[in-house]
Amino acid sequence: MTKAEIKKLFVAIEKHDQDSVLGILAKDKGAIETVGHHNANCRDKTPLMYAMQCEDFELANKLIELGANVKAKMPAGPETSVIQLAVKFGHGLNPNFDKWLSFTQKLIEQGANPSEALWPACHGYNKVADKPEIISLLLQNGASLEGEVGNSGSTVKELLVINSQLYSSRVLNLFGL
Repeated sequence: MTKAEIKKLFVAIEKHDQDSVLGILAKDKGAIETVGHHNANCRDKTPLMYAMQCEDFELANKLIELGANVKAKMPAGPETSVIQLAVKFGHGLNPNFDKWLSFTQKLIEQGANPSEALWPACHGYNKVADKPEIISLLLQNGASLEGEVGNSGSTVKELLVINSQLYSSRVLNLFGL
């Protein structure tokens, strides 16, 4: 795809223009995994990631049906994955929290790794909203407490203990703390 075509794809996603998005993808099946570069909002994201960022759940679900990689990672920076973005966008203060919870479940069902998202979900948790459902979902689906967080040398569990004051008793109970 040319830069202009890539830009057109991501602008269509941003405008919730599903017909244009699906038309572009029908012409070029490989475009489903192309990476946006034309602005900071879509930089390094796949169409699925950007549809999620735009909270277009209908389009995101269609992209998954068309074969979008739910295990994709942004190629630069921290290499954030699809499921990590979902739990980041779906924090407890987001008015669409329930949609994010359902969408995160779908990502797991499609093969996304819940362990990748556990620390981002914990990091995005807000004690004021106290919505631990995404954290609970990840744990119920096998997310590991022993996974190292970035290059910190600390595990998720160790960071939870260190930062326990940031979490409600509901969240700490999920982790057996």
